[in-house]
Amino acid sequence: MTAGQPLTTASTAAAREVLEAQFATSKDLRSLLLADGQYDGISLPGCNLDTLDLRRANFQDARLEGATLRTVIGVRAIFTKAVLTGSDLRGSDLRDASFNSANLEGADLRGCSFSAGTNLKGAVVRKAKMDRQALRMLGAKRGGLTEGDIASMEIHDDLVKLTTGFGGFWSVLHLLAVSIFLFPYVAFAVRKYLEAKVVPCVDCVPLREAIWHYAVTGGRTTGQDTLALVIFILLLAYNIFRASLVYKAQSLRLAESVAGFPTMFTMRGYWILAYYGCQTLVWLNLTLVAIHAYRLLDTPVSR
Repeated sequence: MTAGQPLTTASTAAAREVLEAQFATSKDLRSLLLADGQYDGISLPGCNLDTLDLRRANFQDARLEGATLRTVIGVRAIFTKAVLTGSDLRGSDLRDASFNSANLEGADLRGCSFSAGTNLKGAVVRKAKMDRQALRMLGAKRGGLTEGDIASMEIHDDLVKLTTGFGGFWSVLHLLAVSIFLFPYVAFAVRKYLEAKVVPCVDCVPLREAIWHYAVTGGRTTGQDTLALVIFILLLAYNIFRASLVYKAQSLRLAESVAGFPTMFTMRGYWILAYYGCQTLVWLNLTLVAIHAYRLLDTPVSR
């Protein structure tokens, strides 16, 4: 077998040679088949094993510091006494995997799937990142982790983060900001609607067109106000993202109150983008809302 060819389990020695030869030329090992292989004691620091099938693979005593193993299938894989300091295992399936006495210091285990059979007994987990959902998956014995081990880790709870960040006071603040944002448009729409019902119009346009013209001109009768339009679009996009987060937070709270126990939730994809985007831009949003409202309320009207 030569480097770059798929690994098979027909010959353990040959499979190991292929892996080492591939690593000598590139740290990207994603083209290889590693399931059921015997790689105990192998040294692959900084390698890329993302998305690989590592079921039942034996990496006992292996050196995998700084390696990336995102979303790997590691069911019943063996990492006993392996060095995985600073490694990235986010989103991996590690049910019934063995990490006993492994060094996972600084490793990222967020979003991983564990089971009561996952063994972390004696592992070094100082500053390792894990979410509370994954910790619950380890069962009552926590995979052999002690209270001291857990205290030394960075436990992330996306459910608490979302509900505290977009529930309670923050949901009230959001509703206030949305109300201030929408007030000029609602007032304009109501006024135009009542005028249409009371006074016959001469140069009539649909109400939706009048509202859009109001937004484009910044409340002026003529001419496009580019700044007002940009602020309107930014605020509209921001508040749509924030509204979805508030809705998600409230729905998770409701699910928890109905079920009687916390709902498992991990922020990924859209949710993590929306969360950090809204958290970063919250004060900018309030500033833009104030500017936007002032500009529209500064529109000249008859006494």
